Amino acid sequence: VLPRRDSIIKLAQEVARINAENLASEQRRLDESQNLFQLFVRQVLLLTVVVALVVSLASIYRVNSLEREHHLQRGRAESAERELRHLSRKLVRAQEEERKAISRELHDALGQKLSFIGMEVSTLSSLRTASPDVFEERLSDAQRLITETVRSVRDLSMTLRPAMLGQQQATLVVPL
Repeated sequence: VLPRRDSIIKLAQEVARINAENLASEQRRLDESQNLFQLFVRQVLLLTVVVALVVSLASIYRVNSLEREHHLQRGRAESAERELRHLSRKLVRAQEEERKAISRELHDALGQKLSFIGMEVSTLSSLRTASPDVFEERLSDAQRLITETVRSVRDLSMTLRPAMLGQQQATLVVPL
């Protein structure tokens, strides 16, 4: 019984030793796996931080370049707006000068001719029966002056809007 008992104890000790070795072997394998996993996690974390840093730097760079571009565009827009205001003021001044010139031309050329025509017509009514020859001469002068006035009006009209009024020239003839 004793030798069997010793052999069972030896067998149990052998099983215990094999179990201990297997446990130690599995513990080492588990530690290695855990170390590899931790290394993998560190590498992934490091890679994530690097990618996040690159993305953030690229985003900052892009935002800064967009802000610079925005400031340049704003400056250009403000400059264009100033130029537009300047040109608008210049246009208004040119229009005012043109209006003054037209007003002077109308007053000087047409006003005098129309006043003279009015005076001639007044004189004609009294000359009609008194002196037929002078009447015909004055009537001819009045007709000539009316024709000149119509030409002056046509010339002024062409100066103002030549494309639009070019077709309407024929309608500016006064019947006598």
